[in-house]
Amino acid sequence: MKTLTKKNWSLKSAVSCAILIIVILIGVLLMVSSYVAKRNLVVTGYGEQTIRIAQTVASAIDTERFTGTIESGETDEYWFEVKALLDRTINTTGVMFIYTLLPGYDDEITYFATGDIIGAEWPVDFLHKDATDWYPPELFYAMDTGTAANTGIYDADEFGILIGGFAPLFDSSGNVAGLVGVEINVDDVVATINTSMLVMILFALGVLTVFFVLAMFVANRGLIKPVKEMTQIMSKVCDGDFDLEYPKSSIREIKILSESFGNMIKTISTVIEEIQKRNQEIIDGNLTKVDDGFTAKGDYQKILDGADAIRVNMASHMEELAQQLKIINEGIRYASKIQTSIIPDSDKLGKAFSDFSVIWKPRDIVGGDIYWAKNFDDGTVLCVCDCTGHGTPGALLTMLVVSAFESTITKDNHKDTADILYMLDKRIASVLNVKSSAEEYSDINDGCDLAVLFIANDGTVTFSSGNTNIFISDGKEVTRHRGQKIYVGEGKIKNKDKIKTTVIRANPESKFYIASDGLYDQIGGDDKIPYGYDEFERLLLENHSKKHKFISDTIWQSFESYRGDNTRRDDFELITFTPKINNENGVE
Repeated sequence: MKTLTKKNWSLKSAVSCAILIIVILIGVLLMVSSYVAKRNLVVTGYGEQTIRIAQTVASAIDTERFTGTIESGETDEYWFEVKALLDRTINTTGVMFIYTLLPGYDDEITYFATGDIIGAEWPVDFLHKDATDWYPPELFYAMDTGTAANTGIYDADEFGILIGGFAPLFDSSGNVAGLVGVEINVDDVVATINTSMLVMILFALGVLTVFFVLAMFVANRGLIKPVKEMTQIMSKVCDGDFDLEYPKSSIREIKILSESFGNMIKTISTVIEEIQKRNQEIIDGNLTKVDDGFTAKGDYQKILDGADAIRVNMASHMEELAQQLKIINEGIRYASKIQTSIIPDSDKLGKAFSDFSVIWKPRDIVGGDIYWAKNFDDGTVLCVCDCTGHGTPGALLTMLVVSAFESTITKDNHKDTADILYMLDKRIASVLNVKSSAEEYSDINDGCDLAVLFIANDGTVTFSSGNTNIFISDGKEVTRHRGQKIYVGEGKIKNKDKIKTTVIRANPESKFYIASDGLYDQIGGDDKIPYGYDEFERLLLENHSKKHKFISDTIWQSFESYRGDNTRRDDFELITFTPKINNENGVE
C-alpha cells in the first residue's frame, strides 16, 4: 500500500513565510491607505479650494460696476480689469478655468470666461445659454441661497473629470447678482498626487525590504539556529552521546528552553547510568537490599512472585465487586419498574383534563417524586408529592405514601382536600412511628411536600397544599398560590381547620402548573444560583397559547440550559393541565 505523507516545513521556511506575509500585509495596507488618502484629498481638499478661490475673486469684483459693464455690452476699462483678475488667478492657482455668471434677459445667463480649456484658447466674450442644459445643480443652489458650494467630482464630457466651486456676487442691497465659478481638472491633480504617492510607496517598500532582511537575520541567529542545533543534539543523545555543548541564544525564551533542554539531558544521563549500575549489581548478585526488604541474591524472583499474587488477588476482588454491583443495579432497575407501574396512565388523567403534560425524571434510576390520581363520578383527585430524599430511600417512601393515598382517599372525603391532607399526615406519621408529643422525638424525620387537588367535572378546581406551589395562568398574568408551611408525615397538624382550602372557578383560559423543588432549587447560570421562579413564570406567560406538551418541553430545555455542567440536585417533576369543563349533561 502506498503511504502518503505531508511535506514537513523547516522552521526557517515557516519563519520566512510568516515575516513575508507580514511585510505583504503592511504593503497592501499602505497602498489602500494611500488610495483613501488620495481620494479624500481630491474630494475634500480641492473641493474646498475651489470655493476659497471663487470667494477670493468674488470679493475682488465690484458687482455694481461689473453688472453695468455686462448690461452695456461694451468692453470698457472695468471689463479689462475683471479679465486681468481672472487670468491672474488662473496663472497663480493652476485652476483649469474661471468664469463669472450673471443673470441676463429672458432668464438666460450671461457667461464671461477666461482660461485655457483642453489646449484651446477660450475667447473672452459674453455668451448666452440655457442654464438647465449645461450647468450643475450646485450652481443654482449657490444662486438661490447665496451660499458657496462645490460640485464634488463630476464628468464634464469633453472637458474631462472636474471639481467645481461657486461663490455668490452680492449687489449693494445684499441680493445675489451673479456667481464666480472655478473648475479644477481632477486628472491633473491626481497625476500630481500619484507621483508623490509613488515616491512614498517606493520608500515604504524599501523600508519593508530592509525590515525583512533584518528580521530574517535576527530570527536565524536567535531562533532557527539554536533550535536546529538542539535537534542535532537530540539525535546524538539517541545514539548515547551525552557529553555535548548546548546552544546559546540572545532570545530570552530560547535561552531558557536551551538551559532546560540541557538539564533534561543531564537528568536522563544520570538515570541511565543508575539503571545500568543497578542492573549490573543484580546480575552480579551484589545488591544487598531492595525497598521491600528482600535480599537481591536468590530472592529477586520472590519480589516478582509477590507482585503476581497481588495482581491475582486484586483481579478476584474486582470481579466480585462487579458481580455485586450488577446485582444491585438489577434490583434498582426492577424497583424503577415497580415505581413506574404506580404512576397513573394517560386515560385516567384524560378524564379530568382537556390537555395536559407530565415530565417525571428521577435524578437516579428511582426517585422520591411521585404523582397519583383517582377518578370518581363527580371528578378526579390529583396528588403531587415530593418525598424526603431521592434515589432508593426516596423511592421506598413513595411506595408508603401511595399506599396511604389508596387507603385514605375515598368517595366519602374525596372532595375535601383539607381533610385528605390532614388524614394523610396522621396516616404517614403513624406508619413511620412519629410521636405527636412535643417532649418525645423519633429518630425518623421523613415525610413529603404534597399538593392535593380535586378537579370537578364542571371544571372547578379545589386544592390544599403543604410546601408546594401551584401556579395558574390565564394568559394575562400568572398567579402563584404558595403552599402552607406543612410537612406531611410529621403528625403536627392538630385538625383540618388549620389547613387552607382554595377554590378556583372554571375558566377555559386557566392553565395549572405544579412542580417539585428539583426545578426551582437547581444551581446553574453564570452566578451559580438557584433557577428560581422568575424565568419559570415568564415562560408560562410567553407560551400560554401553546399546547401543554410544548410548554413543558420548553421549561425542561430552559432548565437544562441553565443547569449546564452542574450536577442535578434532585428529582424533577412537572405536572401541567387545563381542566375539562363539562355541561350539565356531561358533555364537554
